[in-house]
Amino acid sequence: MKISNKSKFISVLIGAAMCPMVLPTAAFAAGAGAASGVSSSPVELTQPEGTESAIAEVNGKSYPSLQEAINAAPKNATVKLLADTKENVTISTPYVTLDLNGHTLNGGTVKAKPALTVTARVTVMDSSETKTGTIMREDTAENSGVSSHYVIDIQGNGWLTFESGNVKNNSGAGGTKGASLVRVGDDSVAKYPGLNIKGGTFTQDNFIVIKVDSGDLFLNGGTLNSTHSYAIEDWHRASIKGGTVNGAVAAWTYGGGHNSDLTISGGTVNGNVESVTYDGAEGKTAKVSITGGTVNGTLNTVDYSTGTTSNDPTKATIEVTGGTFSTDPSHYLIEGSAATPNGNGTFGVAKAYLAQVGENSYYTMDEAFKAQTTSGEAITLLRDYTTGSTFNSGSVARVVDLNGHTWTCTGTDANSAAFEINYPNASLTVKNGKIVSSQLIGLIPSAKGGTITYDNSTLTFDGVEASTTATSGIETNGNNTNDTVVLKDSTLNVPNGYGIYFPSSGTLTIDNSTINAKTMGVQVCSGSLNVNPGSTITVSGDPVAKTENDGAIQDGAAISIVNRPGYKGLDKVAITGGTFTAKGDNAALKAYSWDSSTKKESPFDDADNKVTVSGGEFNGSLNLGNIKVSGGKYTDKEVAQHLKHGFAVLFSDGKYAVGNEKAVKGDATYSVTNADGTVVYFTDAQSANNYAQESGAQAPKVLKVTVTFDSNQGTAVDSQLVAVGDKVAKPADPTREGYIFSGWFTDQDCATAYDFDAAVDGTEPELTLYAGWKAANQPGTGENGGNGSGSSANASTNASTANNNSHNKGKKPAKGGLPKTGDSLTLVGSACALVAAIAALIAASVLRRKKMN
Repeated sequence: MKISNKSKFISVLIGAAMCPMVLPTAAFAAGAGAASGVSSSPVELTQPEGTESAIAEVNGKSYPSLQEAINAAPKNATVKLLADTKENVTISTPYVTLDLNGHTLNGGTVKAKPALTVTARVTVMDSSETKTGTIMREDTAENSGVSSHYVIDIQGNGWLTFESGNVKNNSGAGGTKGASLVRVGDDSVAKYPGLNIKGGTFTQDNFIVIKVDSGDLFLNGGTLNSTHSYAIEDWHRASIKGGTVNGAVAAWTYGGGHNSDLTISGGTVNGNVESVTYDGAEGKTAKVSITGGTVNGTLNTVDYSTGTTSNDPTKATIEVTGGTFSTDPSHYLIEGSAATPNGNGTFGVAKAYLAQVGENSYYTMDEAFKAQTTSGEAITLLRDYTTGSTFNSGSVARVVDLNGHTWTCTGTDANSAAFEINYPNASLTVKNGKIVSSQLIGLIPSAKGGTITYDNSTLTFDGVEASTTATSGIETNGNNTNDTVVLKDSTLNVPNGYGIYFPSSGTLTIDNSTINAKTMGVQVCSGSLNVNPGSTITVSGDPVAKTENDGAIQDGAAISIVNRPGYKGLDKVAITGGTFTAKGDNAALKAYSWDSSTKKESPFDDADNKVTVSGGEFNGSLNLGNIKVSGGKYTDKEVAQHLKHGFAVLFSDGKYAVGNEKAVKGDATYSVTNADGTVVYFTDAQSANNYAQESGAQAPKVLKVTVTFDSNQGTAVDSQLVAVGDKVAKPADPTREGYIFSGWFTDQDCATAYDFDAAVDGTEPELTLYAGWKAANQPGTGENGGNGSGSSANASTNASTANNNSHNKGKKPAKGGLPKTGDSLTLVGSACALVAAIAALIAASVLRRKKMN
């Protein structure tokens, strides 16, 4: 039975009216940071029932739906839209091209289903002359946050190259509800898909246009439009090399996500540029690097959790080295770049030269390296420099003058260094600046298992401050012959490992330099070592058990000298000065033989006297084998067992100082002889007694006596330190007003005169001599009478006792009177005569009164 055209028209209207009744209930599509499944469900068609018109074709064959055409397309095929279609499709066949051909793929408002899902390498383009081909959804503010969803979702191994066409949607309400127009990746899945935009237009005014959740975005052309939201929200990696962005762009990061990098090297951004830390998480950085292009907007680093500007570059940072800006970007300039007003309200930033060789300047290190190879002149840095690559010596004598700048190496190869020798007979000197490295600082390696060696090469660091987070600072390789490493006027910091490992023949020199390390300071297993005054080596950690056969032995020592069979052998080791400190009781200086097979130490044999220690301060224990020292200061008393002939050790200021034996004895006051016959000298009694008790040695022997002169209210007389067996030097006579000096006495009563011709016996460590005095006008002792002439030589004995009584009791003469001086008998006689006279006067008075009465 035929159906009239009118009836067909009515049927179509009824069918269209019933469509909403059979669609699933709308729900919210994923917004910023939310995940959704990749759709691979059957295609949903909106063609009227019974219609057989073609929607797409592949290789000339037509299909009633786009999904069917996609499913039928082989690798490298092109699927061409022949009509508009309302579907939600997935392309999982690699290297398929979707040609929109001026038509529209409409994903409608279906919940959680993008209009296009890409899980393989796919190209989208529009071959129509008008370029009206479109991929879209019909989301609005009303269903945003309920059922809106991505228009394009790129997941898994997907990589979409978008060459032409349009992508649009109207999701978004209030800035916080909606779904991104395009999503790249899912940070909850360890896959890193990508989107490369070469052309076309992407528009969504009220919500994010492109969100990079996990993976890569390359904007090489085309236009992105977002009036009220981010045109690009990058949570992983994005690069703007061309095209036009109308809207804000930002790098975002949070504690559970990636570090994010957004690079702008070309194109135009008409909007603000931000780096945003969502939650201020430690160890996560949102980084924006602008090296070119145009930015018509502000720059800002943001802490979203506080709603304020972030001033922590480890969390949010913007670095500018080039480009054109509508606002002054000076706050964000790095690497010596400069912002210059262009005269039209914009600012131009020119990348600064990196290095200079001779009279010529260069933007890249590769250019400078080639110029130096040709000219032989030094490379001089003109600004700070960051690289992930090793700087090699090449075959020439190469010099890098850091010129006060910082060289940062971000490489990740644990077996490589910031600076390396890669030729024999070469030299590389790095000077005058700072080095920060995630790899070793310096290395003279060998190659191909040691079959290629870099012999007769020199690596020098002069006037640098070098720090590394790697497990070692500077190394050579034991296969090499006659290599040289010099650390001069420099500092090497290795907080996670050891400082310098030198197993090759040749010479290692530490010249007025500082090494701070964790597990070992400097170790030589072959060749020579020179350490001079001004150098400091400090080890903060403990030894690490040795498990492998080769490589450094992290023994915790500040200086480690190791005899290793199979190596090229030790040569001269000379330590003339410096300060060397190990943790706790670990060795400040350690010498031993090492058996790689058993991983055991044995005593060091220095029978050929290759090791010379003539100076330095060693804070820590000693492990010296039979090494003999001729200088230095040590905290370990065992140094007394390692003295060269003619040298001795003196304990002073908390350390055992080694010096010439005669000089040491001249400075010492006490000595202690140990059971093994070794002698330690001291300057104070307490230290000597403590040492003797701790060592189980004999009681200290007095070597010098301190002679103190008590002048008994006379002028001061300096004390003397007199060696046992020597004589006390008689000092000049003291003076005292009103008194005559009568000599020096051994007792406070001045009864026994001291004999200055007698040798000091050392019975006691201290001797006090007391001055004797007599009054200058003492009765009965005139110039020629009484006790003699009054000279100190002749009056020593007679004029002492009363003087010292006065001294001992602290009494002073009565006012207007004289002190008691002279013989006690004379005093008694005088007193008796005085009493008799008084008695006679009284008797005469009584008699007179009686006569008067």
